[in-house]
Amino acid sequence: MGNTNLKRYFKIIELLEKEPNKWTCGKLGLYFGVSKQCIHRDINKLRNAGFDIKCSNKGYCLMQD
Repeated sequence: MGNTNLKRYFKIIELLEKEPNKWTCGKLGLYFGVSKQCIHRDINKLRNAGFDIKCSNKGYCLMQD
């Protein structure tokens, strides 16, 4: 896992915290200059790391306790 990936993971969490339901795979992909598939993998890795990320037709949402 590269430093670039780690920075992207932290930024994804930050964006989802600030603006829930705004960010879809497509929007995140455009923001970071990567494919939707790459973002989908990133979201799955974050979920596996313990982040509760939900997806709706509006976008991703970071659930908080």
